[in-house]
This record gives sequence, structure tokens and C-alpha cells, in this order.
Amino acid sequence: MIGMRTMLYTIIVPIYIPIITALIALIGVILTAIVGWWNNKKQFNGLVVSQSRINWIQEVRKHAAVYLSHMSNCKSILEQIESSNQSITDLRKRIKVYDDIWYPSESEEPVDYEVDCPGHEDSNKTYRKNIADLYVSIKKSSKLLIEEQDKFNENFQLLTLYLPKNPKKSLEEDDHAQLLSMMNELKLMISDGVKNKENVNAVEFKGKVNKFTNKISNYLKQEWDEAKKNK
Repeated sequence: MIGMRTMLYTIIVPIYIPIITALIALIGVILTAIVGWWNNKKQFNGLVVSQSRINWIQEVRKHAAVYLSHMSNCKSILEQIESSNQSITDLRKRIKVYDDIWYPSESEEPVDYEVDCPGHEDSNKTYRKNIADLYVSIKKSSKLLIEEQDKFNENFQLLTLYLPKNPKKSLEEDDHAQLLSMMNELKLMISDGVKNKENVNAVEFKGKVNKFTNKISNYLKQEWDEAKKNK
């Protein structure tokens, strides 16, 4: 009996050894393929996330630049309007006139009016024309001011979508909330100037712009560094 078993073993085992070896090799190939597929998938997902973040950074940077551009345009226009109003005041002081009273008829009330001083008629005419031109310029600037304000309001709304606040974080912890707060301060500053047709404080405006620029530059640099880690 033992001899029979030994004979069967010597016959059967050599047959199955190649099969078992092949199965082990096949399993190794399959496992290697699975691991490779999993690593490739993780790498692909990382690249997708990284590219999405890079695209987001570029969009935020673009809209922030446009926002500041329209904001600066508004400030420049307010400066022009202020300068034009000052010029009108100065020109009015140069006009040489004296007050007179006109009596249209006995049934009508007398009317006070200004009369050009002798010898100043031509210069007064020039001053009045310059004043009229300045009023036309102010009217055009005021229209352009409203257009620029609408544009930076539009960009402000876009940036609020790109920079959503985190309700679980405080203002000190939430970069998005801090950026939106800085933007809103600039927006209110310019809006008040537009409403009152008054120029904004140049030093205060520059300080707020620099503060916002530094904050968003540092924040986007951090996001860029995070995006490169996933590549």
C-alpha cells in the first residue's frame, strides 16, 4: 500500500507543481495590477484635485485684480470730479461783475442780476464757457462713475461665490471671511464717495488696498503650495 502511495505521489505531484506555480504567479500579477491601478487612481484623483485648485486660484486672482482695478478707477473719477468742482469755484471768483437791479415794468417785481464789469466782458465769457465745459465733464464722469461702481459690485458678488465663509470658523480663523470683510470695507468707502460725489481719503484708501492685496497674495500662495503637493 505504501508503495502504491509513493508511486501515485511521484506521478501526481510533478503534474500539479507547475500548475500551482503558475497560479501563484498569476495571483502575483493580479495583485500587482490591482496595487498599480489603485496607486494610479490615487495619483489621478490627486492631479484632478490639484488642477481644480489651480484653476480656482487663477479665477480668484483674476477677479480680485479686476475688482481692485474698478475700485481704483472709481477713486480716480472721484478725484477728477473734485478737481473739476474746485476749478469751477476758482473760475467763478475770476468773473468780474457787479450787482444791478432791473425794473421790467411798474407791475412786475424788480430783479437782481449780475452785470459784467466794463473791460471784463470777453474774459468773463471765456470763464463762463470753461465752467459750462467743466459741468459737461462732471456729468460724463458721473455716468462713468456709476458704470465702474456697477462693475466692481459685480466682481464683489463673484468673489463672494469663490470665497464662501466657513460657518464653523471664527473671523480670526476664516481666511475667506477676512478677505470678504476687507473687500466690503473698500466697497463701502467707494460707495459713500460715489453717493456724496466726494473724493475718498487717499491715505486710508491706499492702506486698505495694500492690506487686502497682501492678505490675498499670501493666502493664494499658501493654496498654490498645497496644490503643488498633490502633483
